[in-house]
Amino acid sequence: MHASARHVMRRSSAHMGVRSAQGTKHQFFMEKIKNNELDLRRFFSTVKDNRPVYIASFIIIMAMAAVYCAVRMPQYNIHSAMLIEEPANDIPQASTGMTSLMRVFSIGSFGTSSVENEKLLLSSYDLKLRVVKLLGLNCTYTYRSGLKRIMLAPDEAPVSVSAPQELFDTLSYNFNLKVELHDGKADLSLSKGRFFKTNIADAKNVALPYTLETPEGTFHIAANGKTGFKGKKLNVAMSGYENCALDLDETVDIELAGRVSDALGLELVYPNKRLGINILNCIMAEYNNKRLRRKWDNADLEIKFYDERIASLFNELATAEKEIERFKRSHDLIAIEDEASLLVENEFASRQEIAELATARNYYESVFDLLDNGSADNTPLPVVSGLSIENSAGSMIERYNENILKRRELTRSAKGENRALKSLDSQLTSLREDIKAAMTEQIKASDLIISSHKKTSGAVAGRIKQLPSHEREYITLLRDQKLKNELYTFLLERRENAVLNRYSSATLGFVFQEAYCEGSDSHKIIIYSAAILLALLLPTIRVFYIMSRGRIKRPCDLNFYNLEESTVSLSKQPAKIDNLRSLLRKSPSRNIILYLNLDGGDITDILLQSLRNIGRHAESFSLDNSPQQTDELYTDTFEEKLKRLMEDGSYAIVELPRHINLVSLLDFSLADSSQLLLSMECGMQSRSYVRHLLSPVIERMPVTIALQVSD
Repeated sequence: MHASARHVMRRSSAHMGVRSAQGTKHQFFMEKIKNNELDLRRFFSTVKDNRPVYIASFIIIMAMAAVYCAVRMPQYNIHSAMLIEEPANDIPQASTGMTSLMRVFSIGSFGTSSVENEKLLLSSYDLKLRVVKLLGLNCTYTYRSGLKRIMLAPDEAPVSVSAPQELFDTLSYNFNLKVELHDGKADLSLSKGRFFKTNIADAKNVALPYTLETPEGTFHIAANGKTGFKGKKLNVAMSGYENCALDLDETVDIELAGRVSDALGLELVYPNKRLGINILNCIMAEYNNKRLRRKWDNADLEIKFYDERIASLFNELATAEKEIERFKRSHDLIAIEDEASLLVENEFASRQEIAELATARNYYESVFDLLDNGSADNTPLPVVSGLSIENSAGSMIERYNENILKRRELTRSAKGENRALKSLDSQLTSLREDIKAAMTEQIKASDLIISSHKKTSGAVAGRIKQLPSHEREYITLLRDQKLKNELYTFLLERRENAVLNRYSSATLGFVFQEAYCEGSDSHKIIIYSAAILLALLLPTIRVFYIMSRGRIKRPCDLNFYNLEESTVSLSKQPAKIDNLRSLLRKSPSRNIILYLNLDGGDITDILLQSLRNIGRHAESFSLDNSPQQTDELYTDTFEEKLKRLMEDGSYAIVELPRHINLVSLLDFSLADSSQLLLSMECGMQSRSYVRHLLSPVIERMPVTIALQVSD
């Protein structure tokens, strides 16, 4: 029983400990929630005090936003979309026999389209450069209509500015031309630089067209016949093609319409609606033109290859037909029995593979010969899909053709000393040697495979030797003729398809949504929304700064030590002092009021009068700020005075010096009969200071705070 009792007592003690811990935890969370609520009250009270700041901030920032919207150029959202279609398979599907076996040949075809690759092509620098040159985007025409700056398309401007293309090709800084039209004349002022402008040429009261000669180059200014610009100053900002193409690449956004979609969406934010629409339409048109040029160049290479091969095969086919005719005449043959057809079919299959490999080997030799004799120095190599070429060799041929096409484009405008041209020539030389080495390896591999197939064909031929020699020779001649005839038909069909591709205008990009403008200038909504947020944010930052200083301005700022309930906001109204008197009387056994005035006015007299108004006798005792007088609080004589007043039920108000350390009040013999009255002016004391000041006595005696506020 005794052991059982101890066990029960231990369990009971453990449960009590758990409940105590849970109660402490619950009290902690409740206090945290209360502090959060008080912080919100402090926040909203501070916001209420700063209402004029919020109003002024809203008026000023919204006015600035309105001025900015009135001055800035409008911005329009331009959208367009195009579908990347898969290329149709142009190889004849109805062919049979040898043609079907050689369907693997597809010279110059695009292959399976990748939408990501087409996106990269749309985003290419070369394409953007073409658009800049076509639309003249390197010259930006603007003028002011009141406060607003308006951008004009080149064909909307009253004048047009042109310069030699070589100048804009190499221009690395900006030119700025100011034009003022009046009475059929114009005042011109040309400067260079964007931020720190330098004037380089002026012309006053000149007739248009006019040629402005400068050390930087020659500029030609002509009138476009547009009216309505008299007396207005037109600004023409000119930059190089390269810089303008880079800026356009950053401005145009190209994204997939969806994860499984083959459509591409183009988006542009531009200050001129009509010019923005032209830019997106021109980008899509130039993409299709570039694809067409690529398609036509490949078709030209394909036709050239087929023409050479057809001409050679035609002579071989004519020779085979003559051999059959000679054989029949020399041996007086009219018909050949079909006894050896089964054996011949087996050998025929082997011969088919040999013919395919021989054709492939012929391609490898033609590529090697083109590179070895230098005839392909400026000509793309023919591309044959379906051959067992290593990936590295195939990619080298593709890069070689791309560099050849780039070199053609570059030689139209670049000179012989062009750095990019030299770099391309160096790359082409290196690729030639690498491709020649790859083709040599392919030729060796083809020879080995052909040799293997010939051995297989020889084994079948051994069985045919049992047939009469005339029949065997005839079948061999007939087989060669059939192979060449099938190959000849296949090449003719492929050449016809290549001709159709050469003159076809079909491209991968189908523009199903031409460029359009989405509404008006929608950026105003964004600007005003940002202005409203900023107008609210700046005063709120000020509110948090004021709260971080921790100045006591209202009772809710004294949410520590439960002081908010014992705090009174004092003003000149009599009801306020009555509230203070009521708080002091909540402790009837504590008639000694230790009064400490941190700052502000003295409330002793009005407090005495308030107590007397309800028939309670009260006296006040003032201690000077000297240390000697402070010691009077602890003398027996002073304590006797206080005890006599307490016996009569009277109140004693003891004015403490400001320099007193409240820790010393713990030694006061009548501390259990005392309460502390702390007086301070609104906004003068910090929360941390008051907390630190009261920490020694808050557990020993009640504290009442009089917060003096102005009406």
